[in-house]
Amino acid sequence: LLEMAMKHKSPDKVCQCPSRTKIPAFSALMTKSQTTETNKAIKFDKVVTNILNGFNPNTGTFTAPVAGVYQFSYTVMSD
Repeated sequence: LLEMAMKHKSPDKVCQCPSRTKIPAFSALMTKSQTTETNKAIKFDKVVTNILNGFNPNTGTFTAPVAGVYQFSYTVMSD
């Protein structure tokens, strides 16, 4: 795989991905402790990335702006 990648100058030629601006993504975090409630959205207080604006920081929800398969990951820490 590395050998194939080295033959191409552009990463887009390696993965044949659509333009990066068309791929929705968001990253958000909490800068302070928050008590969460069952079945309530977590409202993150810092949005790092919000490509295609699918994440609404006011409601804490993500609405897929384009059809596709999405992957979500998170990390939770407790005192």
